[in-house]
Amino acid sequence: GVQTCALPIFLVGKYTGMRDEEQTRRTIGTTLSVFAAVAVALTLVMLIFTDPILALLQTPAESAALAKQYVTICFYGIFFICGYNAISAILRGYGDSRRPMYFVALSCILNIIGDFVFVKYLHMGVAGTALATVLSQAVSMIVSIIYLNKKKFLFTFTLSNMRIDKGRLKELACVGIPISFQESMVRLSFLYLTSVINRLGVSTAAAVGIASKYDVFAMLPATSIASALAVITAQNYGAAKQAAQHRAAAHPRQNTQRQPARRQPPPLPRRTPDPAPLASQARPLPPRSTPVPARAGADAGPAARRCGPRGLRPDQFPCCPYD
Repeated sequence: GVQTCALPIFLVGKYTGMRDEEQTRRTIGTTLSVFAAVAVALTLVMLIFTDPILALLQTPAESAALAKQYVTICFYGIFFICGYNAISAILRGYGDSRRPMYFVALSCILNIIGDFVFVKYLHMGVAGTALATVLSQAVSMIVSIIYLNKKKFLFTFTLSNMRIDKGRLKELACVGIPISFQESMVRLSFLYLTSVINRLGVSTAAAVGIASKYDVFAMLPATSIASALAVITAQNYGAAKQAAQHRAAAHPRQNTQRQPARRQPPPLPRRTPDPAPLASQARPLPPRSTPVPARAGADAGPAARRCGPRGLRPDQFPCCPYD
């Protein structure tokens, strides 16, 4: 669910890159409305099927009651968990990664304080840790909404703005459904491994749970870089689309659909000259064997004309009988 809450990064980042504030507001409103409806529906389903889910996970009998307390409280907090992560994802897609960090820091501090209060002083045990987690994220979500409304954020968090836009909903589904299936396959495989490990007893399950925390820490650098690349890619993609729209507006002829080629008229026929006048003006060439008479003054001085090889007169090499 938390990974699915990262979906607004792509759409908000794209419209932020396009500098289209109206579409950005519609995307945020559609995202929050859809996630609120999904969170409520998921809460009801999980509360109804709590016992079957724990049975499928092969929960040990020794910890079944405690596990039910923990997951029940967490199920009541699904709305706040999804809302908190959705707002953080929206801000990251908008290009603001500092304020989500502040909200996460606030949630972590409240969670630690809640663990001390509920577990150490109120002796609530497992239920106290779950309650501290849910309350910390609920407070963080409410504080983030109040803070953004006071800072005149692009989107005002009110019930009147929680509207679903059909175009943005379709786009959200096209992006979100494949990612949701991908994350679901990964999580289902982990749930199957959990059910196998739970058969080995409480101690083994606890040891694997501790080791899984280290696995989460090991994956943090990769997931953080992936999130940053998603924001950069989405905003650059939107900026490229905006540039293409500007080019289309500036040069409409080059961006319209290709017009059918115009039919060129057939070329006019060329007029063929009558060969009779040309034949009457032709002068027949003398045969090669006939010596060409020397031109008057051909032998006089250095200005005499030479048309054959160097040093020969025309009567000795008849190659150019006419000028």
